[in-house]
Order: sequence, then structure tokens, then C-alpha cells
Amino acid sequence: MKSKKRKKYTPLRSFSWSKSEAKTTDQLLVESTVSEWYDAKHRTMSKEEIIFINSLPIENCRLCDSSEFTKNGHRKDGIQIYFCKTCHHQFNPLTNTIFDPKKIPISEWIEYLLHLFEFHSLHSTAYDNRNSETTAKYWFIKVFEVLKGIQDDIVLDGTVYLDETYFSKAKQNKIKKDGKEL
Repeated sequence: MKSKKRKKYTPLRSFSWSKSEAKTTDQLLVESTVSEWYDAKHRTMSKEEIIFINSLPIENCRLCDSSEFTKNGHRKDGIQIYFCKTCHHQFNPLTNTIFDPKKIPISEWIEYLLHLFEFHSLHSTAYDNRNSETTAKYWFIKVFEVLKGIQDDIVLDGTVYLDETYFSKAKQNKIKKDGKEL
């Protein structure tokens, strides 16, 4: 069975007339509108975010945990690159973190997490962040993958109050005292 060839679309930002010197007013309007839309959907990192990322302490290679590495320049966006002498791979401060395949600024992640902690729906979060609901669901899964197992060793003891919410225990775990179930 032959696979269908996908039609390649030219990027929205590149028009056949965008390089021409004399542009009409309607071409200028369309070009600026498209540029504005693109910039709103594809935010770039701020200088402060780049400084923050580059200030993260790097003690070991993010791939093999070796301490034998050197600085190896910067990416186009200004993020520091390191080269591991042991595994011979390049990495940056975000490698093997939740932000690793980073195509969006961390500030957008912070906005998403604030919505999540404020109990917004995935629909409203996606709308506010200007992305699809499937992206919001994917980020939701990523957050809980990071948190997986974080409370495995926590054991509650004594009197525990949980925000005025009653949680019943499983029947097999109920304790009887003076003929009453606790």
C-alpha cells in the first residue's frame, strides 16, 4: 500500500510578495496581522528567562551523570550548551526535565500551572494559554508524571484535617472500638 504524500504548505509568514520592496497597503496589513498572530502563538523567551535557565547549577551531565563536562557555546536563543567528555553528548540546563523538548517559554508553563492549581478546567486553561485542549491534557499528564511517587513515603499520623472533606476508609481497614466503627 502506497503512503500518501503530504502536501507541503508554505509557512504563513512567508508570502511570495514579502521580499518585494514595494508593498501595497493591503499587503502591509496582511503581513503585520499574520506576524502579530504568529508572535502571539509562538512566544519567545524573555532575557530574564534565559538568564534564569543559564543560572541553574550544573554539577553532572544530564544524560550519563558524569562530572566530566565543559561549556560548549550557546544555542540560537542564548541557552548555554555543555559537552560531556564521557558520553560525548551535548546537553543544556533543561535536558531531561519537564521543560526538555522546550518549544514554549517557561513563563507559559507557569501560567498553565497557576491555572491548574486554581482548579481551572482544561478547556479554560487551553483557551487562556492559546493552545489546543489536547496540549492542555498532555501538559496535565506531564505534570503528574513528574509528581508520580512523590508522596509514596508519606504516612499521616494522629489527627489529620483535610479541608473539611470526609474521606471514608475501605471496609476491610475499619477499626472497631467499643462496638463502633471508627
